[in-house]
Amino acid sequence: MAKTSSEKSSKKAADLDDMRDAFKRHKEKAKGGGSGENSWDKMGDGKNLRRVLPRPGERKFYTEGWTHFNVGPNNRAVRCIDEASINVDKGLPESTTKCPLCKKFLREQSRINSEFQKGDEDGRAEWKRAKDKYVPRHQYYSNVLVADDEGDVEVKILAFGTQVWSQLMNYYLGDDTSIGDFTSPKLGRWMNIKKEQKGGRDRRNIEYKVFPASESSDISESWDDIKEALHDLEAAAGKIMSKDEIIAIMKGVDLNKGSANDDDDGDDDDGDEEDEDEDETEEEEEEDERPKKSSKLSTKMGKKKKKSRD
Repeated sequence: MAKTSSEKSSKKAADLDDMRDAFKRHKEKAKGGGSGENSWDKMGDGKNLRRVLPRPGERKFYTEGWTHFNVGPNNRAVRCIDEASINVDKGLPESTTKCPLCKKFLREQSRINSEFQKGDEDGRAEWKRAKDKYVPRHQYYSNVLVADDEGDVEVKILAFGTQVWSQLMNYYLGDDTSIGDFTSPKLGRWMNIKKEQKGGRDRRNIEYKVFPASESSDISESWDDIKEALHDLEAAAGKIMSKDEIIAIMKGVDLNKGSANDDDDGDDDDGDEEDEDEDETEEEEEEDERPKKSSKLSTKMGKKKKKSRD
């Protein structure tokens, strides 16, 4: 049965409330201190002009999920199979988790606590190593327009972390600005996502700053073509695998040739250290095997529509 206009309006309002609640939690935490062409967007150092696109019929322009990176000998990216057991505020798995990778972290954490005293520098380094290796990272996914030097545009999936998400949300919800819905085909704006390598030993020590174009740009005449090229964001975070599949990936086992033992949590003889937050840095988007789709559009977007602040 088709939804009535009031039901659609209620869903949009609920989506907006969900986004507001998520952003409020983020700010409180901060104070408390895609076969065809590759469909995945990759931002380079410096200026990255992107037109973030809406999801038809939705107010929420993104989806989200928790992803484990560099899993097993083949360095796979896989979605956490027990996202409900992740403490969102701390970004760490709870003891109730059924995810073999998260369990690995908890075991390592327990070992570190038993071997090192609280505050020990070597212990902190060990804990951070375990966290980077086994704890999933919160990722957000949006469809974006990416333009080349000739003005041709392509729809890609942009995966980003909390740094970029929080700034986009600040513009969208208008807490400190009057930008509002920058995803609107008629009244939206291109966004300049500036990426800067901060250096140091941690290659993921990256800072992102998001600036809106000085003027809105109307892409509504091209919206029907763009809409046909949108990627399925629900699939962007990856499918939820079984425990056996995750363990097989951890071991580099081909499930078509053999299965993993249900009682094995993937130990390879490689966890609580204190749970305070590390300094927030944005991770490099990792390459993975999620959906790919050809999305080249013949639409020309004039460069004057993409001006942004430097």
